[in-house]
Amino acid sequence: MRLETTSIYQFSELSDSAKDKAIAELSDINVDGEYWFDHISEELLEYGAYLLEFDISRGTIGIDFGDLRDFASKVMESHGNQTDTYILSMNFLNDLLVACSEDTIEEASREYANAISQEYLKILRDTCEYATSDEAIIETIIANEYEFLESGKMY
Repeated sequence: MRLETTSIYQFSELSDSAKDKAIAELSDINVDGEYWFDHISEELLEYGAYLLEFDISRGTIGIDFGDLRDFASKVMESHGNQTDTYILSMNFLNDLLVACSEDTIEEASREYANAISQEYLKILRDTCEYATSDEAIIETIIANEYEFLESGKMY
């Protein structure tokens, strides 16, 4: 018979090099799956829009906005008045007030849809960058009480 004993550590008990290994091993823990951007998808749905696709590394995003005026109004109701999304929405609605032709309205709508899409891509990028940061990974490790071997490998 052979008996082995293994020491199990909380993250805070690891050496600095073991902590670094644990963080590296779990680098995608907060973005492994689709849940990490659910709150953004749900916000868009509340505003009458649907997130079709996005690719942060390629800088592409597809959003079906539905009624852009309604979308812009809802953004203004819930985003702070200093945010880029608020300012874009306010400017769009003001442009519609002074638009003198259908072509002008279509142009303003196209420009707004492109600009607000890029803002949401930036929000997604920022969310992903934070979720993969050491700080966020450590928060997840601690919140879930993950345990590790002395080397930093997850137990």
